[in-house]
Amino acid sequence: RMLRACVEAGASAVWVTGELSGFKVHGSGHCYFSLKDAEAQIAAVMFRTAARRLRFKPADGMAVLAYGRVSVYE
Repeated sequence: RMLRACVEAGASAVWVTGELSGFKVHGSGHCYFSLKDAEAQIAAVMFRTAARRLRFKPADGMAVLAYGRVSVYE
């Protein structure tokens, strides 16, 4: 919990550009994937409510500009 509090205090919302990798839609409707570039990757989740508002169908290899909160799952 302490790590999560530190991360969330230091970085609220961010924009990230990257390539979608390992994109999967879970039965719950949440989407799990990685965003990567030539130097790094980060695991990400898009919750069902946000996924329903998309105007395109995400796919592996797609370049995206993503906006979200930085957090750590406890």
